[in-house]
Amino acid sequence: MRTLLGNLVRTVVAIGCGLWIAGAGIGSVSAQSTVVSPMDINGGGGGGIGAPPGLSIRVPNTLGQFNGFRFSTTAGDGPLAGFSGEVVAPGSYPNSAGRAHLWVQDGSTTRSIAVFSKFGVQVIGGGGSGLGFPSGLTLNVPNAAGQYNGLRFSTLGSDGGLAGLHAEVVSPGAFPSSQGRMHVWVQNGGAMNDVIVISPTDVAIAGNVSVSGNIAAKYQDVAEWVPTVKKISPATVVIIDPSRDNHVLPASTPYDQRVAGVISERPGVLLGEGGDDQVKVAHSGRVKVKVDASYGSIAAGDLLVSSATPGYAMRSEPVKVADVPMHRPGTLIGKALEPLADGQGEILVLLLLQ
Repeated sequence: MRTLLGNLVRTVVAIGCGLWIAGAGIGSVSAQSTVVSPMDINGGGGGGIGAPPGLSIRVPNTLGQFNGFRFSTTAGDGPLAGFSGEVVAPGSYPNSAGRAHLWVQDGSTTRSIAVFSKFGVQVIGGGGSGLGFPSGLTLNVPNAAGQYNGLRFSTLGSDGGLAGLHAEVVSPGAFPSSQGRMHVWVQNGGAMNDVIVISPTDVAIAGNVSVSGNIAAKYQDVAEWVPTVKKISPATVVIIDPSRDNHVLPASTPYDQRVAGVISERPGVLLGEGGDDQVKVAHSGRVKVKVDASYGSIAAGDLLVSSATPGYAMRSEPVKVADVPMHRPGTLIGKALEPLADGQGEILVLLLLQ
């Protein structure tokens, strides 16, 4: 026993379990010894990485060679899991290069779960057919609302954070009834500041966003949050409220020059901060608009203005100025993109307030 382990450890204190010393490859054994008691290995000292540690397992100095620890069942006829070193570039220290593999056995295949190298730690994905299935790395969070767990980045040797990625439990419960959200944060002095908060329906970003490419939105209009006295339904034509600053209300006068836009249900771009007393007023792009064809049938391309029907638009009729037909300035809502022969309905309109 002393002959076998003399070059590996300085002090061995037997207390009570077992250890395999693996041979020349991941999951394989070329030489082995059984120790019926666990081992207490005292470190060999030294000033840092590369100095003699408590236990040194030598790997043949050849590219692609492995050696390490292997765990197996009591019979010892096959591996379960292990931790092995690999020679990446052979040579005498410090010219050699290597990496370490944390692996498990899967049938007849040995699979690396994590690979440790000078570039960091690569965690191999666990597969699965979609979100919620096992991935490369799973961090468990206590199943209570408000609990967090995640990754933290700090400077070398520092106990303080620079930035991180944390998951938060919003609603506890067994999968799939639990709910959560994700926080991307950075440290600012003594405060941890959320930069991005991701929920199932929204992404909240604190600060400015710089985009080097295009911004793609499903919907096709630009809207703003604007205060109002009461809720106004989508597609309603609104005007500037003459009795309150910075408010809107449904239009109810034909050719109203105070026209401000149309209530949008799902804007492509939404500006401002919302609230219960505000509505989304679109002023450019394409949006559904309530129209009333009882004042005249509407064809694609017709110009639209406010009507006497509250919240509805109608076809604009030009007036002649020096025998030139002109539409009244300041009253136009936009151009109809769809027809409506009679009655009331909603059609797609290209907004162009003028």
